[in-house]
Amino acid sequence: MAKSSKKVSRAALIARINRRLAKDGEALRQCPENRRDYHILGDAYVIDLNRNVVISKHVDLRRYAKNLGALKPGEVLAE
Repeated sequence: MAKSSKKVSRAALIARINRRLAKDGEALRQCPENRRDYHILGDAYVIDLNRNVVISKHVDLRRYAKNLGALKPGEVLAE
């Protein structure tokens, strides 16, 4: 019998990531496709709130969340 995965919404995953990043003064932001900087920033990017600078561009939510421990084993991002 296959184990079923728990689905986590995009909004919930972003909230989890931001709670973890807040400890370091950072935040994940989303960039709308119609924004002129979209091709530079990608769908999601991370900023340093203290210095007001972008520190990561083109963030892959699944991979980033797994690396932070915000997406637990057995959980998947709901599409």
